[in-house]
Amino acid sequence: MKTPEKLAYDKTLNRLINELQRIRANLLEAEVQFGQLIESAEPSWRESARNLVHYLALRRFEEALAGWTYECLLRSVFQLYFTDMFLRKF
Repeated sequence: MKTPEKLAYDKTLNRLINELQRIRANLLEAEVQFGQLIESAEPSWRESARNLVHYLALRRFEEALAGWTYECLLRSVFQLYFTDMFLRKF
């Protein structure tokens, strides 16, 4: 049986996961939307162009992320980033 603290933690974690999934979907949509622009960049600059598109899309979510602690967000963003990089290989 879970304690009230564990239940509250799980609920908070699930909210964060849902928010990060929504953000990731938005970043991927932005990448598709600006795909031609990214591809038109010099090959050595394409990853930077993709990062810029992701950064600008992420800025839309600043308010939604304002309540989360930096450590929690950083850990989640790294997990999201590395999961995305892993999935792109398949």
